[in-house]
Amino acid sequence: KMARMLEEARKQAAAARERKKSKKNKKFDRWLKQNEDERERRAKTWAERIAKENDYIDLIGKLMVAEFLRQSMNKAMGLTAERVLTDTHASEVIAKECREAYGIIFGGLKCRVVVAGSENKDMNGRHGTIRFWDREKDKFCVGLDTKKSPDSDVQFLIPETLDVLASSR
Repeated sequence: KMARMLEEARKQAAAARERKKSKKNKKFDRWLKQNEDERERRAKTWAERIAKENDYIDLIGKLMVAEFLRQSMNKAMGLTAERVLTDTHASEVIAKECREAYGIIFGGLKCRVVVAGSENKDMNGRHGTIRFWDREKDKFCVGLDTKKSPDSDVQFLIPETLDVLASSR
């Protein structure tokens, strides 16, 4: 009878441990879901911002080409926007000038951010300033603040890991 009671107590203790473990797992799963939702929200916000910037840059490009054609109408007969844009060198120069013009007109993406959700836990919570969007890497060049000076530690970070600070919105 004593052995049966002891066995019953062990089973109850094991069941209690399982319930506690299950509670922790549920809490951890909620935490993971919350982090994933935050990451998706940040990605969507930055994607919208980058798309808007690209739309403006494309519009500036069209205006530049139209003005170039207008100014060179008498000099180059038969020159069209398609011919200008099919020239690789001309397209690159126009794209570069458009990005610079966007930066001058709108101030670019330079805003204060905080790193959140990075795999590198030492980066989380660090503040910095976005310098530019690197199209080839699909990452932002961010100057992170250090103890000695702000905006000095340059890192390339994916948009999902950056949150805009409330003071710079």
